[in-house]
Amino acid sequence: MASGQRIDWQSTSFNFGTVRDWDSPPAVFRLTNTGTSKLMFLPQHFGRDVQVVLPNRSIGPGETAEVTIHYYTADNGPFSKEVELFSNASDRPQRLTLRGNIVSLRNNALTACPTFSADQPAQSSGTSTITVVDRSTGQQVVGATVGLFKKEESRATYTTDSRGLVRTRLEMGRFTAKVEHPDYRPTVEEIALERRQGTVIIMVEPRKKGGMQPPAQQPERPAQAVTVHRVPAEAPVADMGVSVNEQMEEPVAEDRWAGPVRPVPQPPKKVEEPETDLGINVNDQFDEPPAAPVAPVSVGEQTPPATAVQAPAPEFAEATYRPNNIVLLLDVSSSMNKDAKLDRLKAAAARLIGMMRPIDRLSVLAFNAAVFTVLPPTSVTAPETIIDLIFDLQAEGYTSGVKGMKEAYAQLTAQWVEGGNNQLILVTDGMFNSSSFTEKDAILMAADHAGKGIILSVAGYAGDDDAERMMKRIARRGKGSYLRLDAQDGAIDMLANEIKERSRRPLPGQ
Repeated sequence: MASGQRIDWQSTSFNFGTVRDWDSPPAVFRLTNTGTSKLMFLPQHFGRDVQVVLPNRSIGPGETAEVTIHYYTADNGPFSKEVELFSNASDRPQRLTLRGNIVSLRNNALTACPTFSADQPAQSSGTSTITVVDRSTGQQVVGATVGLFKKEESRATYTTDSRGLVRTRLEMGRFTAKVEHPDYRPTVEEIALERRQGTVIIMVEPRKKGGMQPPAQQPERPAQAVTVHRVPAEAPVADMGVSVNEQMEEPVAEDRWAGPVRPVPQPPKKVEEPETDLGINVNDQFDEPPAAPVAPVSVGEQTPPATAVQAPAPEFAEATYRPNNIVLLLDVSSSMNKDAKLDRLKAAAARLIGMMRPIDRLSVLAFNAAVFTVLPPTSVTAPETIIDLIFDLQAEGYTSGVKGMKEAYAQLTAQWVEGGNNQLILVTDGMFNSSSFTEKDAILMAADHAGKGIILSVAGYAGDDDAERMMKRIARRGKGSYLRLDAQDGAIDMLANEIKERSRRPLPGQ
């Protein structure tokens, strides 16, 4: 298929010749966009032995640009190194080749790309944000201890706040983060604090499936029912040694359960009246204090029914939010490896999925060079299983976004929920580089389905100005929102909040 972008390379091979005192000199490749549309290179990860400097802007028709490559090695002798670049001019990569013969290395020559060096010089400090996230639910973890170390030396220790965040003004650079919390397994992770990085996300595994668990009960503290005896008024009640109020106001000390059970004193008169089991459990008593002191029960009185404690309303209550029919369309091309984009995507998706209900239908599609189904249309009855599928995704290959949009819209139409929120959420960095892609195709597709009641929202990242402009236009024509997943605050909640806003039931009279 013809493309509006076409690259004319001055040369695709660079020969250094025979070099003494090798110090990774630059190989410069010059190109011209001889097409009729803007040309963009796809940001991607390269190996430790090369540093590739791509144009940091789109290249207009007739414009020229340069690609610079540095090759790092510790070996003498002849070499040939091939580097693949992806752009929106072709579905296939462009291969650039470096050749030469190294006689000797300069004394201070680098043997690996400096961006991979573990001992980078300290940079000026700035404010960085770290969030700790429950891998199984996507919820931020409050009260986690985050220690930052460099070369085994402790640099700072923080505790996550009520939003699961910590802020640090340490110097920029690489650190070892050690995270601890009583309900989670200890986690050690290498992180990088960089300027304009957004939030660093650290995932932690619950000690048990299903998120945070209550403290384990002592094995010697048996769960048993407390039976209340009704006795005649003239008969004195046996003194058990512990008043009702004492039981309710403070937890039972551990040593009360450690020894043998104390014998119960016998009342002076034999009580003939049968026992009445009120179904009160010891654990029920200790969970929370009573609303009022317990009054004594006299013969002939009827015990009033216990007042039910109303549970807090769920975050995504059916009375407040309509059913949802959601397709997550996730970009897993190689450009998503850069700047932890894929990790941020996974955390935000996990937060959304952990909130969803059995009445909601969810489908997950991923795309790079092809489109594949991660999760077919499914009622969200097992969110943990779906989250595991999300965290198994890997980023590789180039991007074919329009194919993914076509498949997503087809699924939404087939699974239409009448009176519900039917919505496509596209998560991408906007670096589409398929030869079959045009911005016009995506915009027309979004506008057409918005007219049929299917909303399109786009969650993206800052970087390329043209890509971000395109994502905003697609979201606007899809009657949805444009969300920035690399924002400093609240990024992890953005997808969940978007679904809440779109599915909220109107108030009476609206």
